[in-house]
Amino acid sequence: MYNNKLEEEIEFIKEELKDIRKKTYIKNLKISKKVFKRVAPYVLSASIVAGGFKLVGAGLPFYNDNVKKTAEVKSEFDASGRLIKSERVYGSYDFEEKINRVIIYGKWNNVKDNEYEREVLSYKINKKDFANIMSIDDIDNIDFNKLFGKPYMHVYETSYDLGDIDNDGFVKIILYSKDKDDYIIVKQGFKENIGTSFGAVAIIFLIYSIIGIYRSNYSNFDYRYEVEGIKYRYRDVEKLKKKLKKELKKKREELKK
Repeated sequence: MYNNKLEEEIEFIKEELKDIRKKTYIKNLKISKKVFKRVAPYVLSASIVAGGFKLVGAGLPFYNDNVKKTAEVKSEFDASGRLIKSERVYGSYDFEEKINRVIIYGKWNNVKDNEYEREVLSYKINKKDFANIMSIDDIDNIDFNKLFGKPYMHVYETSYDLGDIDNDGFVKIILYSKDKDDYIIVKQGFKENIGTSFGAVAIIFLIYSIIGIYRSNYSNFDYRYEVEGIKYRYRDVEKLKKKLKKELKKKREELKK
């Protein structure tokens, strides 16, 4: 008879503990919501930054990812717009000087015995200037400074044997571009990934600082205060849980005797 009563009491305590577990689950769920509210802006901003780096082909920070290297094209044209030469590079290879420019080669002048000299002027241009350049008929009578501004490079070339070289002056246009339809997939190098990672960290740090300043000055959200408030409201549940566990242990021990 006594054992039956103990078993009933044990079952009652178990049911009470089940109800307490439900309340504890609700408490933890409320705390989790506060945790999410606190960290969500940081996680979201970090994800967006990492995704952005991946989207533009820089790869993921802190991971040697496969990255797309689009072809960079160097095209050389004559004054009529005819393509003379074209070069392509990918990845870590690069052109030494990526300046869209028009180069004006003057006529060779005999300055000494068997020594010839010509003036070479280089002007920075926009791709829009291409049509203006193609309309040039007589380079000897063109004021290039008026047309393109001051040259960024002005040199004199020397030759001691012209041979069969045409002595007429000429114009060469060099334009740089990217061919998005031409690319290769390569494994990101260590140094490149370090650059990507530091860049991502710097941007994320800046965003985190902005979020911190906003919350300090404009937001009413106080994570610690709200979490402590939830714990305080459920303090009696935690006390009852400890008490019931002790009683359950005690009843089970009595039942074994």
